[in-house]
Amino acid sequence: MKSGTGKHNTEITTLEAISKLFGAQVEFPKVMQEIVERTADRMSVNVCSIYLLEAERLVLRASCGLHEDAIGEVSLKVGEGITGHAAKEMLPVSVKAVADDPRFKLFPGIGEEEYQAMLSLPVMAEDQLFGVINVQTVDARDLENAEIAFLETIANILAMALKEKMGFNPFTTAQAQLDRAAERLQLDPNIHAILREPKRELHVSLPIRMDDGTIKVFQGFRVQYNDACGPTKGGLRFHPDETIDTVKALAAWMTWKCALMGLPLGGGKGGIICNPKEMSQGELEKLSRDYIRKIAEAIGPDKDIPAPDVYTTPQIMAWMMDEFSKLKGSYAPGVITGKPLALGGSPGREDATARGGVYIIREAAKHLSIDLEKATVAIQGYGNAGYFAASLMKELMGSKIVAVSDSRGGIYDEGGLDPKAVLEHKTKTGSVIGFPGARNVSNPELLELAVDVLIPSGLENVITVKNAGKIQAKIVAELANGPTTIAADQILFDNGVFMLPDFLCNGGGVTVSYFEWVQNLNRDQWTLETVQQRLDDKVTRGFYDVLEVYKREKDIDMRTAAYMVAVSRVVETMTLRGLPI
Repeated sequence: MKSGTGKHNTEITTLEAISKLFGAQVEFPKVMQEIVERTADRMSVNVCSIYLLEAERLVLRASCGLHEDAIGEVSLKVGEGITGHAAKEMLPVSVKAVADDPRFKLFPGIGEEEYQAMLSLPVMAEDQLFGVINVQTVDARDLENAEIAFLETIANILAMALKEKMGFNPFTTAQAQLDRAAERLQLDPNIHAILREPKRELHVSLPIRMDDGTIKVFQGFRVQYNDACGPTKGGLRFHPDETIDTVKALAAWMTWKCALMGLPLGGGKGGIICNPKEMSQGELEKLSRDYIRKIAEAIGPDKDIPAPDVYTTPQIMAWMMDEFSKLKGSYAPGVITGKPLALGGSPGREDATARGGVYIIREAAKHLSIDLEKATVAIQGYGNAGYFAASLMKELMGSKIVAVSDSRGGIYDEGGLDPKAVLEHKTKTGSVIGFPGARNVSNPELLELAVDVLIPSGLENVITVKNAGKIQAKIVAELANGPTTIAADQILFDNGVFMLPDFLCNGGGVTVSYFEWVQNLNRDQWTLETVQQRLDDKVTRGFYDVLEVYKREKDIDMRTAAYMVAVSRVVETMTLRGLPI
């Protein structure tokens, strides 16, 4: 092996060549084969291999050295063998670390080669696992630090290329979270397989005549994930970047959320790929009504009950309810929730998500002996949920809101912010930044502030392996869906951060939606006080159900505990009903 300047130049040349491979018009399997050959040559190792994650298994897709004939045939479970262990832990694993552990056979089923040195590295981008790359030598030598660093660079290059090729898939995250709980529960593999996939997907085309006279065809989805516990329930999103995988993930999370809150509902979700900011009210009404016409046979008060979500409003829900009622020939307010009060909407819906989260933060603070009247709070995301969370934490709990942010940036004032004044400033200027008397901060800076409570209420995947170790909050309360990645979860848990996972912390919204549905079925309307008291009862009970499992199991985080509670309830219902039949 070369040393000094020659070694450095060789390394740069190899990396540049590998990087350029992805810009060439070459089939991906050939690119990966070229990578392993160049890497093996550069590192002077006997074997270099790439495994890709496919359907819960790591499949050998490129190799040079001893295993070329096994490409496509050898596969490992995540957690099986050194390579599978690297994938499961999302950390590098060497043969030295597991040499005396019989669980870590090198290559089950393809030989008994003994390696003196081996290193497996996860291929990851933004905490999404794509596979594993590993190298082995048959001579008794240590892998040098420079070699390990080189392999890490190769893994990163490969990860970014795979991310661009495959894209980030939130449904993969949802499945991985379920898999973790299923392993802990020792779930029957057949039931596990059923719960990993949605029961029903609807794809519809929606041709709409626009205001300029042209016809534009929109694509819509509705996913009914699991209805073992009752009719499916979940929001409907209007978004230009909507995907079926996002809808499937959200429908899965809604399944567990309803079960965790003790609601007699299953999980559903819907979406239409559109940009409502560029559409007139007339175009939005046409789109809303046509969507209901296309899915009408699959929804109903006893089948599937949509609700508002991203960029959908009470007015849109009103149009949809009206269209369904026309199709059925009778007034059917129970088919949709999130409606205006005059059409059967429920008091307390506007701040339900934030209010439920604040009630849960209150109970978590009791468990951790944190005085919320002396606590500082930072809120990432200052939309509906973020604003109400700030207001309620200040008004109900007496906490000091020291930082808030939106998509353009954030503000910090150690003396405390007035949530209403900040909202008025944002309404006038378009952002919270520049608020008088406060210091501007970035969103990443806000997440890392030394506060007692951090409330992510905006974007997905904002807490990752890159910043999880810098989170100083004692409590992280996820009002947003999926703000923390799987790998970051473990870091927070190891650092003693108390996590209130999204489908526990933001369950207030679907709980009050459920209340609206019940009121509609009974042709009744509760008082605001009744709604808020029953919401408090529901989410508080949900918190202590999760806390009981968390304390009993001792070595799991609150997200895994919440999954264990929710999945167990769905499985019990499926078993009692005899599902699948």
